[in-house]
Amino acid sequence: MVDVSFIATVYNSVDAVSVSLQGVIEIIEKLPNLDFEIVIVDNFSHYGTYEKLLDFKAKAMNTSNLKRFLVVRLRSSRGLGRQLALRLARGKYVIPIDLDIRIDADKLAKIILKYRELKVYKCLILANPGVHLICPRELLLRIGGYKDLNYGEDIELLARIFHNNAAISLPIKIASDLRFAEVLRERRYSRSILHFMYRKLSLLKDRALAYRLTPRKLVREHWYVHKNNVVKVALNLMLHLPIFIYVKLNKTEGFSHILTNALLVDFLTYKTMVDPKSFGFTREDIIEYFRYFRNTREFHYIARYLDEVSIGLNSKG
Repeated sequence: MVDVSFIATVYNSVDAVSVSLQGVIEIIEKLPNLDFEIVIVDNFSHYGTYEKLLDFKAKAMNTSNLKRFLVVRLRSSRGLGRQLALRLARGKYVIPIDLDIRIDADKLAKIILKYRELKVYKCLILANPGVHLICPRELLLRIGGYKDLNYGEDIELLARIFHNNAAISLPIKIASDLRFAEVLRERRYSRSILHFMYRKLSLLKDRALAYRLTPRKLVREHWYVHKNNVVKVALNLMLHLPIFIYVKLNKTEGFSHILTNALLVDFLTYKTMVDPKSFGFTREDIIEYFRYFRNTREFHYIARYLDEVSIGLNSKG
């Protein structure tokens, strides 16, 4: 068994995979006393992504404490790809990453080392784009791992981790997104305009399932965040109407009758935050994270309306 497994999925990210993986290799080199592996599930990429992975693998295996670099191919959703990577991993701890991010190797290496020293049998929630947690592999499998979703599979998993009281959090900025605007990013998945529209509807469905979106939650969120814009609220309700029916029929699990899973995860990330000093960080590192996060609509929702939000944790949603 290796100490730590980096697991990932990828599809048509030829321009970004080398940047992300180089950050992983830098982390591995900074921790020579630990054994690592990298497990990647490729969704039959085009345009040279798979070949780039194999080329990088050949060079990376010269790293002495990288014990395995596994690349497999599977046509699947992101969630099923992540779940396969999780099951194929052999590490005591797993770190799921996206292969379109730039990682701060110094910070993440420090976190890995301190996390192992603490020997806490809980997931450490990092709340970063593309690096959402470090967790004992067996704990993730016991909670159920990733669901068959193409959007929000990480949020859905984090909500279940919090629901099982299996999380502590350290909101430190350790990664930045290399992706472009969402519309441009979707081009790597879409073969035509019709396929693009179909995929967008499919992603709306998966988002609703992952976030446990209901009409009440959607209205509340948009009413607050979009400055009481009635037109936007009405348009979003109309767009989501068939999605709500689908979600209701699937009886998707939710843990708050007020907040979506996404906002619930954000709130509980703050609530379970550990002392940054225990990981070798300072109050200023936490402040930097919040400066980075404060312009998002989730932060405004929680910051402006926390007094009005009564979180009801339950198993019915």
